[in-house]
Amino acid sequence: MKKVSMLDTTFGDGEWAQKSVMIPEQKVQIALKFEEVGVIHVEVGSPASSKFDYQVIKLISKKMARSVIATFSRTLVKDIQLVLDAVEVGINHIIQIGTKINWLYLNNKCVHSPLTEAYLPQFSVNTRVILIYWSCGWYFCLVFC
Repeated sequence: MKKVSMLDTTFGDGEWAQKSVMIPEQKVQIALKFEEVGVIHVEVGSPASSKFDYQVIKLISKKMARSVIATFSRTLVKDIQLVLDAVEVGINHIIQIGTKINWLYLNNKCVHSPLTEAYLPQFSVNTRVILIYWSCGWYFCLVFC
């Protein structure tokens, strides 16, 4: 039998689509329920977007044991540092880093250089860039911590 891997976006797309706001305890309960039913990746948002989101991500990362937490970040060093501060050390974690970039730049530069050379070495965490893709004018990089 084939194993199915699920990625949940309730705290991002799901919450924005409904124009609803959940309190921190609700988000923690939902994240733990997803983990209980076997959701592999749970997108929890961007710690840099607000103090509220930072605190929620910190709470969720303290409680999650098996699921991979996925956070969003811009390519700003301060935003990446907020992600690393918000998520507990030792948690399975993916940082989804995105920036607006143009085709000319993308075609003339090594796609790994902006993040792996300029940003990630500044942090004392073991990181591994696993995927870089281009979508709707945005450049994304997934980083496992």
